[in-house]
Amino acid sequence: MVVALALSAQGKQAEAAQRTAIRASQIEILSIAMNDPATYLVCFGLSDNPENRTRFKRQAYTTMLLRRTLDLYRMRCMEEKTIRAEILRPLFSTGFGLQYWEQNRTL
Repeated sequence: MVVALALSAQGKQAEAAQRTAIRASQIEILSIAMNDPATYLVCFGLSDNPENRTRFKRQAYTTMLLRRTLDLYRMRCMEEKTIRAEILRPLFSTGFGLQYWEQNRTL
């Protein structure tokens, strides 16, 4: 039984490490694009203009924020009521937040 518990714990640790590596890679990719949007907007089908730069940066930031929040929830570092009150309610009470949700709620 002890061996089974140890293997289960190791599996969870490996999964967490994999999730962390994937998140770090995603953050790096988005950070590169956010630091030089003129070069990378075309990769997202957008022309380079101030409006698209701003929209892209807002979308990238919101995506990273929501992924971080989900990770904190899964790790039991943040309660659902705190997430709803401090992150989701303010974000999705704006026009941008509602538009973001409409475009991204299904993958």
